[in-house]
Amino acid sequence: WIRRLPEPIIPSTLYHEAINLARKPEISKVDVEGFVVSIPHLNRAVIEYIANMAQEIEKFENMNRMNIKNIAIVFAPGLLQFPGEDPQAM
Repeated sequence: WIRRLPEPIIPSTLYHEAINLARKPEISKVDVEGFVVSIPHLNRAVIEYIANMAQEIEKFENMNRMNIKNIAIVFAPGLLQFPGEDPQAM
C-alpha cells in the first residue's frame, strides 16, 4: 500500500534534503535528528513501524533471505521518491 500513496512517506519537499544528508561523508546524530523532526508526525510513525518490522524480518534472514539491503529495495520506493518527472534531473 505504501507505493500507492499519493505522496511518499518522506514528503517530496524533503527529497533534496534527504539526498544531501545521505551524501555527507559523515552523518552525525544531530544531522539525522534534525532531518527526522522535519518529517510530519504521522509519517515518522510509519517509518518507525517499518523500521521495527524490518528488524524483525532481518532476524530470520537465514530462512527468508531478506537482509537489510533486500528489505531496503522493497521499501525504499515508497519512502523516498524523486519529485520531478525527468529522471535525468536527479
